[in-house]
Amino acid sequence: MIHLDERLETAASFVRRDSVVADIGTDHGYLICSLVERGIAKAGYACDINEQPLANAAETVSASGLEDRISLVLCDGLNGLSPHCADDIVIAGMGGELICHILSAAEWIRSPDVRLILQPMSKPDELRTFLCRNGFEIFCEKAAFVGKHIYTVISAGYTGHVSEPDALFLLTGKLSENPGPRERQYIEHQRQVCLAVGKSLLQGGYAEESRQQLALAEQIASLL
Repeated sequence: MIHLDERLETAASFVRRDSVVADIGTDHGYLICSLVERGIAKAGYACDINEQPLANAAETVSASGLEDRISLVLCDGLNGLSPHCADDIVIAGMGGELICHILSAAEWIRSPDVRLILQPMSKPDELRTFLCRNGFEIFCEKAAFVGKHIYTVISAGYTGHVSEPDALFLLTGKLSENPGPRERQYIEHQRQVCLAVGKSLLQGGYAEESRQQLALAEQIASLL
């Protein structure tokens, strides 16, 4: 049985049972193999832009005996996949701006039947902005640790409803809904960042900008 780290296990928890899953940026293929092996996904695609990670994934697929259920695809993001070939799309371990680029290049994901499971390593605020402005709803978020760093994992889907997120939502998303210890740690980290930025701005003579950051830190504290 393949062991997933907390980040990938959290992503796996959002995948719908009996779905066909596209694992974008699959690396060693651990996530997609685990999903199929555990019966969460009935089949899937292991996708990567580079040949070596895909070769690593091929070894994992072969060692798991899943060659008949997992297809290996050398492609850039979702390019190279047939439209609507997958129900759930996982994009984990990339920067938020790159995830936005991948999503914007595939029109077929703008369907209520498609679920997105997204784990940005950086700029989650940009990803939340993209989703809200492009008609995607964030259904749920959970936080997960990788080493000493904490990240968010987002479950989202297309509804067609366009919205403009405020500063608080950009920093905390939906992590404050039914928060557990990990989510509280993520939110507290964001509060500390706002406090540090606010103090730095004040020292630099930017009083109004400092006030805004410190007020945002107070808003975040109210979530806890």
